[in-house]
Amino acid sequence: MADTTTPPVCAEQSCDRPVLAKRLCVHHYGQERRRRIKDGAPVRPGRVAECLVEGCDRSPVGQSLCRMHYERKRKGRPIGGALPLRAVSGEGHLHPSGYRTHSRNRVTMLEHRWVMEQHLGRALLPHESVHHLNGQRSQNNISNLELWSTSQPAGQRVVDKVAWALEVVDNYPELVAAAMSNRSQLALM
Repeated sequence: MADTTTPPVCAEQSCDRPVLAKRLCVHHYGQERRRRIKDGAPVRPGRVAECLVEGCDRSPVGQSLCRMHYERKRKGRPIGGALPLRAVSGEGHLHPSGYRTHSRNRVTMLEHRWVMEQHLGRALLPHESVHHLNGQRSQNNISNLELWSTSQPAGQRVVDKVAWALEVVDNYPELVAAAMSNRSQLALM
């Protein structure tokens, strides 16, 4: 014989979803649970409404900890404070190689190259690299960075080297001007 009874539906007005618990569907039961937690009512007797970490007001998911703190504990990491340990979006992160990276307009680039480009006011050329003076790859203040060029031709005729130098002159007008003034000063001595 077939069961002709209709399953109970949600007690909320204009909702015809099947009941999950306490005469409410999955959607409305979750809303009610979140409202009760927000109002400070425990979900069940003996449970807390907020994460046990001081200053964290997120809802607990396990062992009276919110998802973030519970996952830290589960992975064997220090639980830490109420604030997330991850950098704010746009502040980048530390790559395993020791370099800081940034994402700008969905393009990830090394922070020290970005800092040098901002300082120069132009994009770096393919043969240019940025060197950290103190060797600390994560310290990207401009006073710790130095622009290097790796395209010095080796084992070429002087004529070819001069032609290469003239190509590069357009990219470094301030250095050429400084070198020319030093050259004229040396000629006076």
